[in-house]
Amino acid sequence: MTRTPESQADTTAPRGSQRKTIIILVTLAVLFIAFMFIPLPFSTIITWGAEVAHNPFAIALILVVMAAMMTVGLPGSICFWLIAPFHPPLVATLLLLTGSLAGAIGGYQLSSRLSYAAPKSRLSKRITKLLTERSDLFTQTSLRVLPGFPHVLVNFTSGFLRLPLPTFILAAILGLTSKWAVYCTAVYGARNVLQAEESLSISTLMPLAILGIMLLISGQLKRPPKGESDDSEDGADEDFEGKEN
Repeated sequence: MTRTPESQADTTAPRGSQRKTIIILVTLAVLFIAFMFIPLPFSTIITWGAEVAHNPFAIALILVVMAAMMTVGLPGSICFWLIAPFHPPLVATLLLLTGSLAGAIGGYQLSSRLSYAAPKSRLSKRITKLLTERSDLFTQTSLRVLPGFPHVLVNFTSGFLRLPLPTFILAAILGLTSKWAVYCTAVYGARNVLQAEESLSISTLMPLAILGIMLLISGQLKRPPKGESDDSEDGADEDFEGKEN
């Protein structure tokens, strides 16, 4: 039986796509190793950021790397320093929101496919317990807003618990936009370690901490007490049984 040109084209097309996928994965793996295991001085990162600030392809690559790193549970803070000091706060906020939101959704989708995952650290156990009991918009947004809070924990815990995806995405947009806006405004123009440390001072991050705590409290106030919710459920069950009788 002879093979037609059409069948040969059908077999070569998947091979081409597989090769592209392998090349992309290998490239990302090399970038992960470079970012995570090779110590980079802050001055080097700033120099790189200044050199690629006006290169659209380089900016796109940084965002792809940021999204991929957050998807597999790695922090993307180095990408922040490659973008935020060299772009106006509004532009930098939109760029970082794009990369981090893609990484958040990727982490959610990846962890949602896990059949079992036991949290090991004390913080991850607390986040799992919190989001199991309270997964409302206010609670998820508050975790995003709190300064220094690891977004990777929120992404993976939300996906593993299979929280509603629309609420997860909306909370990520609100929380990440607020945090990136403050961070990008603070570090815009920083060119050395001293300027970076001064820009991210306690007085700069305090409004985010206050906002996060207020959102967390608001989520708790909106949630009815456990006794009342149980009583209302029992009453509803009784009414339903009465109607059946």
